[in-house]
Amino acid sequence: MGSNEGGKFVSVGIAAGAAVLSVSLIRMGAVGVLFLLPLALAGFFGGERPLWFAAFLAVLGNGFLLFSVWRGGQADPVILVWNGLYYTVMVVVFCWINAGKGKRALFVSIPPVYRLAVGALAASAVIIPGFLAVMENREFVRFLVSNLEAVYGNTGLDIGEFILSLEYLGIRGGVLVSVLFFFAVSRQLAVFIMWVFRHEKPDAGLVSFKNGRFLIWVLSFSLGAVLVGKTAGLEALEAGAWNILILCAILYLAQGGGIALYFLIRLPPFYRLAANLILLILLFRPGINAFLLGILILAGIIENWVPIRAAGSGPPPTPGA
Repeated sequence: MGSNEGGKFVSVGIAAGAAVLSVSLIRMGAVGVLFLLPLALAGFFGGERPLWFAAFLAVLGNGFLLFSVWRGGQADPVILVWNGLYYTVMVVVFCWINAGKGKRALFVSIPPVYRLAVGALAASAVIIPGFLAVMENREFVRFLVSNLEAVYGNTGLDIGEFILSLEYLGIRGGVLVSVLFFFAVSRQLAVFIMWVFRHEKPDAGLVSFKNGRFLIWVLSFSLGAVLVGKTAGLEALEAGAWNILILCAILYLAQGGGIALYFLIRLPPFYRLAANLILLILLFRPGINAFLLGILILAGIIENWVPIRAAGSGPPPTPGA
């Protein structure tokens, strides 16, 4: 067997293994949040072709399983259609985020954080109609409520109010944040695994990330659109503006996190470890964590006018940081 044939065989094996793992993980309850991780690993370790081939096999395999369930009459067709749409959109968008060609669009380089944001916005826009359709399924909602009660006890939730609350929050950023969380967790775990095995990272770290000046205008206009939509009773305008506003806040949170990392890596090792532990503890304290996240978002916004990271003089003490 020649080297080219051997390389193709390995690529096909990587793609097939990633597809099987992805389709299996999404059906494993709590660990289902990792269903995109195998696809990212296929891209990082195999390259762009295995990544897209894995996506094709995964979507095909998931569709075949859903069709088998439908033929057996074991589930509501609406739920099955939503499941297929959700999985397909998540896989295709996530592969674009991690593909080599996904780094450029209209001849402009797109940083990883922006690719995550744009991908999450596009995916949530497609998923929201399916989400609203599922919320109309009372049996599925009762299933959600029963699961909550199994974990937290008798919550006394009214199903009608529960549906309205989920729909209200879901179309106003809830779906977007969930999708972005899935993308970010899967990508960062894949980056960490690649670093463990190869001691390399696909992209530059967050420490140098900075939003363009245009984003402050997007944030301002989206905030104005929220107020106009709320005042005029234009729910579609308000809901869409909320998604853009939350996305801008997340991007500025990423910039604020980069600012924090910029100064943390310049601390001596002991103080750096202590600061990381303190921040980790505080982030799990209700109320305090919201305050800290607000500070990071504000720091990211302020850096539009104040060069905060220029205040840190000298190279970082850790080589390669």
